[in-house]
Amino acid sequence: MKERSKHKIAIFMPYDALIFSPSLINAITLLRKSGYLVDLVLPKGNQLYSSNVFMDNGVNFIYYYYYKNEGLWEILKSRIHFFLVSFSKCHKNEYKCFFGIDVYGLIVASLMSVFNKAPVVYFSTELTLSVDNLWRKYSIRYYLYKLRKSLEMLCHHFSVFTIIQDEERARILAIDNKVKVDNMLIVPNSSFDAPRATDTHWWHTFYSIADHKKIILHEGTIDDWTCCYELAMVALSWSDEFVLIIHGKVEKESYLQKIKSLIGDAKKVFLSVEVFPYEKLDLLISSACIGIALYKNLNMNHYVMSSGKISHYLRCGLPVIAQRFPSIESIIVKNNCGVCVENCNEVESAIHTILNNYQEFSLNAKKFYSQKLDFKYSFTAVIEKIDRLQ
Repeated sequence: MKERSKHKIAIFMPYDALIFSPSLINAITLLRKSGYLVDLVLPKGNQLYSSNVFMDNGVNFIYYYYYKNEGLWEILKSRIHFFLVSFSKCHKNEYKCFFGIDVYGLIVASLMSVFNKAPVVYFSTELTLSVDNLWRKYSIRYYLYKLRKSLEMLCHHFSVFTIIQDEERARILAIDNKVKVDNMLIVPNSSFDAPRATDTHWWHTFYSIADHKKIILHEGTIDDWTCCYELAMVALSWSDEFVLIIHGKVEKESYLQKIKSLIGDAKKVFLSVEVFPYEKLDLLISSACIGIALYKNLNMNHYVMSSGKISHYLRCGLPVIAQRFPSIESIIVKNNCGVCVENCNEVESAIHTILNNYQEFSLNAKKFYSQKLDFKYSFTAVIEKIDRLQ
């Protein structure tokens, strides 16, 4: 690979879930393929669980300490350490640009640009909107949220362009931060190239499930806002030909124990919290029959292009059963690659609908992914824009 002279990019990441963010992994991979060296600043303990996720040693990992406790003092210490480590490791280097991931990444990247003069790209994966400040009015957290939002708006105005995951999110963020929407590039939260899986019975073997049974998969965050408990509850009464597997990252141990208590020793719901290497994700998804993507309507962060699980399901040819949000329904139903439901009680009926015409649903899933969601094609515009930066 030909390395570009003085073409290094620093990426500032404020949270510890890199393995669950395909858009960030794929962005770094494509930056490397384009010849850029990458300094990745991220929380200590943020593991990729594989040395093969990135193609070579052109990605330099820089770790800072991240306190998982949600207390104000712990949060403050994490943010201070984030900046201090970024400054100590990066301020003397020459960079083509900085990537600020979400609000805190943007703030640190913008502070770094004061010393380094590198232009800042805002990579927005999670919206933090003014209307989402639900803390008690006049409380400390209420004012901290307002301060964070003000800093985001200020830093966003000075960024050179924004990467965001769909048109609706771009429109909303532009209004909220009072910036121009035409300076935003749409890059879906997805993968690229064809799936690498060949074994379509991996889950059957892993849990000794009979081959004739259909695997219904929830992949991703296991928490209240992804309806995992409600899904497990209804799955216990599904037809015996269906097995639900809930796999992903646990947000709260108490929520995990609540699900375990519900399912007991039942062989109709399996709970998997093991973190597998990223390159194994194709295998886990391709081993299922249908993918589940249910969300509670808490905020604006659950739109189809931002849902990594939906794009990965479609890439592997899995029809999707998704929440009936307008933005998701307009994609899933319009392109006949899945069924939308109001709640978990409608999931079994949706499974039967899909199985009655499975081949067509599966082919449409792959077709829509290749035409609209392939990360590589969307990210090409980002590479071209970075190349033009002075």
